[in-house]
Amino acid sequence: MKRSIRYLVEHRALPHQFYESGPMLLYNVLGNPGDILTAIYNAVVVDGESKACPYLPEEFSETHRVYVRDHDSVLVVRIEMPVPTEKTTCRAVYLCYGQYGGYHMYFTSELSSKGRFCLCGWDETFRHVNFGEAPDKPEDEMDNVSTFFWEMAKNGGADILQKITITPDQLRDLQAG
Repeated sequence: MKRSIRYLVEHRALPHQFYESGPMLLYNVLGNPGDILTAIYNAVVVDGESKACPYLPEEFSETHRVYVRDHDSVLVVRIEMPVPTEKTTCRAVYLCYGQYGGYHMYFTSELSSKGRFCLCGWDETFRHVNFGEAPDKPEDEMDNVSTFFWEMAKNGGADILQKITITPDQLRDLQAG
């Protein structure tokens, strides 16, 4: 399947940067994510050639919040993406940095074929987890991301999924579109 540059940035290049550079990506996106995102777009190669970023740096923004649970905390950074127009492109991506546990996770808010958004997570091995339909409000969505982050961190990340037996019908019910 041929993927768009946007898909490759949101689902390959950005999570790769997140897991490879860790805090450096955090440093580069806080306050002004547009410069680093356009640089990542410009570095992506599609069909053997580089493509210019189709967006202006001003089309990206970020908000962040620290969530505290027990004796640990997580910084959730929401990067607002340009308005998605194709299935699986994102309205936002989330960078989640755990403070003490050393667990980090990348989330996406993806447009489904039904015209709704679903929350998905990507671990450091690029395993994809679909958490289902996302709330409409950004604040509620960010709260959900923090909840999913805590559950994944507590339960061993995506490794827990290898222990779950799921039928094809259940799998179809979990998929976004």
